[in-house]
Amino acid sequence: MAHSSRFDPWSPPRVFPVHAWLAGRFPFRVPHPPPPTRPRASDEQRRDLEVSLLVSCLPPWLRGRFVPTLRWEVKRRVPWSQERCASGAPLLAQRRFPPPTLASGSAGWLRALLVSECEIGMTTMQTPLEWLSRPARNYALALRAARLGQLADALQRCPDAEPLAQEAERVLAALRC
Repeated sequence: MAHSSRFDPWSPPRVFPVHAWLAGRFPFRVPHPPPPTRPRASDEQRRDLEVSLLVSCLPPWLRGRFVPTLRWEVKRRVPWSQERCASGAPLLAQRRFPPPTLASGSAGWLRALLVSECEIGMTTMQTPLEWLSRPARNYALALRAARLGQLADALQRCPDAEPLAQEAERVLAALRC
């Protein structure tokens, strides 16, 4: 009985004899179609998608107010450079706030946190794709969106806060400065 050799996954691939036989028997070649390539999204489309992801956990009527301002602010601000990143690692993703943290906060503190979360989200969008991959960027923006939604809900429940529409206008005014 002949001894068979074990399969070695690290050995170089060899040409299968049937391929040579088929090439001689059928001299014509059927061209393989090139693999379909998806068109790359433009910076404008990517920015719109990321802004939509950032505000995805806000109430729908509030999203309509935040999207145009955030879109404009991200477009207006200068992208990150090596000099801006020399100070340390950026703060990318954090989990949701613990429930008792927001319940005891004042309206001013919650509003300041909402502005801060929007700023951090815009900073994430401004980071070049070479420094922050698309999956990591989307993960960070999704976590940031959850925190924004949580803050909007806490601000709406806060007894000393104005109606959420007015608080949102104050936040947007602070972002425009």
